[in-house]
Amino acid sequence: MGDFAGDDNWPALSSDGRSRAQGPGPEGQRRREYPPADSPVPEVQGYRILRKLGEGGMGVVWVATQLGTNREVALKILPLEHDARRRARFEREVELSSKLDHPNIARIYDSGLYRNVCFYAMELITGLHLDRYVVDKELALPEALSLVATVCDAVQHAHLRGIIHRDLKPANILVDQSGQPHVVDFGLAKMSDDTNLRPAVSVTGEIAGSPRYMAPEQARGHAGEIDVRSDVYSIGVLLYELITGRPPRDMGGSYLDVLQQIAAGGSIRPPCDFVPSLDRELEAIILKALESEPERRYQSIGDLATDIRSFLAGESVVARRRTLGRSLVGFVRKYPVMVGIAMTVVIALADLVAIGHLRIQQMATERDRARSAQMEAEAETERLRRLIRQLRGESATAPSKVKATPSSAPSAAP
Repeated sequence: MGDFAGDDNWPALSSDGRSRAQGPGPEGQRRREYPPADSPVPEVQGYRILRKLGEGGMGVVWVATQLGTNREVALKILPLEHDARRRARFEREVELSSKLDHPNIARIYDSGLYRNVCFYAMELITGLHLDRYVVDKELALPEALSLVATVCDAVQHAHLRGIIHRDLKPANILVDQSGQPHVVDFGLAKMSDDTNLRPAVSVTGEIAGSPRYMAPEQARGHAGEIDVRSDVYSIGVLLYELITGRPPRDMGGSYLDVLQQIAAGGSIRPPCDFVPSLDRELEAIILKALESEPERRYQSIGDLATDIRSFLAGESVVARRRTLGRSLVGFVRKYPVMVGIAMTVVIALADLVAIGHLRIQQMATERDRARSAQMEAEAETERLRRLIRQLRGESATAPSKVKATPSSAPSAAP
C-alpha cells in the first residue's frame, strides 16, 4: 500500500469536482439543471412543499415537510400526463426502493397517487456528490477508499435482495455532513432474475444508464446480460476517476460513438500511467473491477469491498497474488512500530550471535594451541625418556665386558 500522506497529486480533479482531463463527451458536458424558481408548486395531501430540489426525466424532486411527522423529506413527483413507460419506471422505483433498509441507502417513507400526481417521499440527504465531497474535503486516499467501500456495502445490500442499481455514479451517491455516503435514485434498477424487463419499463435494446459508467454488456443494450457485476464495473469506473481524474475510456464523439466504444470493451490504460506513485495492488483492484468480461471481474461487489479494505489494512488482495516480498512489505506498513521493535531485537540478537561466534572461534583457537603445545610437550617428554633409557642401557652393559678379559688369559697357556 502506498504512502498516502505524501501523494499530493490525488485526485486529479478541479475545484468544481470535475476531472481536469475530462473530455467533452456526453457525460462531461452534462450538468445538473434546476427548474425555474417560479415553477408551479404542486399540491400533495399530507405534505407542505418548501422548495424545488431538482428535476430529471423521472420527475421533479421537492423538499417538503411531512405533516404527520413534521420531518423534511425529498418528495419526488411525476404528473400522470407522462407516458406509460415513465410511470411504470416510477412505480418500479418505488417498489424496489421500498425493499431496501440500509443506513447508506435513502429510505422510502411513503408513496401514493393524489390528483393525477404520482409521488413518493424519501429520506432527504443533505450533502455533496461523492466526487465533489472528496475534492471539497481534501480527503486523503484511504478516506476516499473507505467511502467507496461503504458504498459497496450498501449496493451489496441491494444485490442480496435481488436489486441491481444500473446507474451508479457520483451524482447518485450523496455524502452527508457526517461523512456518510448514501446511494440514491433507483429509477433504473432491475431485479436480478428479471432477464426480460417488461415492455412498459424497457424495450429490447434500450440503453438505460449513464454511458460514462456503463459496463460493456449494459452498453450493448442486452438486459439479460446485466447482473450484479455490471454494478461492480460502475464502481470500478468511479474508482478510476477518483484516482486519475479521467474516465477509463475515451468519451469523445457522439452518444452512439461512446456507447460503441464501451460496448467493444478492449484494454484500459493502467491508472499508473497517469499516477506513477499509485500502489500496484490498488491498480490491480481497479483493473479487475473494470474487466470487459464479467467472468473476470469481482463476482460480487462485496468481494470488491473486501479487497479495498484488505488493501487499506496492508493485507493480501484477491486482485493480485502477492509474492513473499510484497507480503512482507505490506506487513511492515501495517505494523511499523512492532516491526521496528522486532528489528531492533533481531539486530541485537545478531550482534550477540556474532560476538558469541567470535568468542567461540577464539576459544577454539586457544584450545587448539594448548592441545598442540601439550602434544609437543608429550613428544619431547617421550624423546627424553627414550634417551634416558638408552643411556641407562649402555651403562649397564659396560662392566661385564671388562671382567671377562682377565679370566680368559690362563686358559690360553698350557
